[in-house]
Amino acid sequence: MAYEEKEITLVAYNESAETISNHISKLNNISKYLLAAVKVEDIVDVSFDTSDKNLFQNHMSLRIRKINGRCLFTLKSNPVFDMSGTVKRDELELEWKPDSFDDLVDALIASGIKIPCNYAFDFDWYKSMSSLGMNVLQERHTKRLAKEIFCKQILIAELAIDEVKYRYEQGDVFHREIEIESKSIFGDSAISIISKHLVQKYPNALWTWMPSKLELGMALQDLIMSGNREILDNKKISQELYHQLNVEWKRKSELI
Repeated sequence: MAYEEKEITLVAYNESAETISNHISKLNNISKYLLAAVKVEDIVDVSFDTSDKNLFQNHMSLRIRKINGRCLFTLKSNPVFDMSGTVKRDELELEWKPDSFDDLVDALIASGIKIPCNYAFDFDWYKSMSSLGMNVLQERHTKRLAKEIFCKQILIAELAIDEVKYRYEQGDVFHREIEIESKSIFGDSAISIISKHLVQKYPNALWTWMPSKLELGMALQDLIMSGNREILDNKKISQELYHQLNVEWKRKSELI
């Protein structure tokens, strides 16, 4: 279904990132909000784009996601940011099947993306994407600890504690982040309260993070291709590099 996604992301950037992530996953409440029991989700995301990165250049992203046995496609577009760290995006997410594939094609055409006339659905989504003129842009594997957030027994948001593994030809790089996503009109203000509470609780471990997983992965790939061996040797991102990447993202996004 198509909807507007609203979320805030925090990056766990210091040497205690794993410990902090595990601690957050065990919380039963944050401020006045109650957290449900944790759900473990195993996620494989493969992002696609045209050979000239037409989607990425137009602030769009297309991925196929395998999650706990399900297969979904997700098309995101029109990101809007505010200084609280909230990002809003239009999101179309559907099960991978013929009717949904037609919806994807319609959405791409409506967005001005040129696709070949001889496209065809296949349950092998690599073949389907190839028929649309799409190539693999990025692959990542995420171990997610997800907790539903309630206020007065109403589901308002979801907390996702993610350990992301970016897979490159030269090696793997790990990244940890926490997403707080609104799930109702009551969640729109709650995600800001929750994110501020977590940053205050862990002031030397978390900060608001604006780049998407796709954007971060592409920035890391550029660094690796330019000869940065430290990322591959450590298999993770240093605090200094997180800061540099965030500053560069803001510069490119004209938010400074």
